[in-house]
Amino acid sequence: MLTLSVGMLAATLTVGRIIRRTGKYKIFPVVGSALMTTATVLLHYRVQWNSPLPETMGYMVLFGAGLGGCFQVLMLALQNAVEPKDMGVATASATFFRQIGGTAGAAICLSVLFSSVSDNMASAFRAAYRTPGFQTALHDPAVLSNPANTPVLDMLKHPQHTGGTGPGALDDSSFIQHLDPRLAVPLKVGFTDSLHAVFLLVAAVMVIAFLVAAWTKEVPLRRMSGLESRATAERDGGAVSEGASQQPSRD
Repeated sequence: MLTLSVGMLAATLTVGRIIRRTGKYKIFPVVGSALMTTATVLLHYRVQWNSPLPETMGYMVLFGAGLGGCFQVLMLALQNAVEPKDMGVATASATFFRQIGGTAGAAICLSVLFSSVSDNMASAFRAAYRTPGFQTALHDPAVLSNPANTPVLDMLKHPQHTGGTGPGALDDSSFIQHLDPRLAVPLKVGFTDSLHAVFLLVAAVMVIAFLVAAWTKEVPLRRMSGLESRATAERDGGAVSEGASQQPSRD
């Protein structure tokens, strides 16, 4: 997650400087959504339970770079598209709907994750149970005598009581770090398979975001800030009103 923030920060600073020099901004949400789509597809197909951490971090940097090309640029495009007097309302509305989207997105992704993780773990344990390495671990006296392995051993003895995931596996996964590595593999595989479904869902959303960004019309940026534009409009309006009041009546 820290690498995502690094990619986002670097992209935001770079994009801001380019927009200041060129005045063009539409290309960045298009490229950003494409980068996020690519990153989530890579996370779906390439990242496994035993993938090297630097590989996953690289994909997260890529996702953060795409997010940095969209996050502030979309707010800039919105503020530029409305009248100066409506800029406050537009900004507040965008922030409100962004928060709703973030909350709903997190809830949906967590629902997808935890609705499938139990079945995926059970399938992973059934597949691992037939392997020689897992059987060796189950008959290893050191494994059987280690209290840290008790949750998985009890689950294998009484799968109907735990749903095939081990007690507390969905509430607190920290015990996996203390398990024998051979017993921990099915739990990690189950979590990874469920995360793959989440990444695929996010990739589909990013494809929609790419199409919307490509379809959106680019409005030329203003040459002055919103406050300056509003002050100029009010001054011009006042001047017009004053000039109209000074015109002699034809009657």
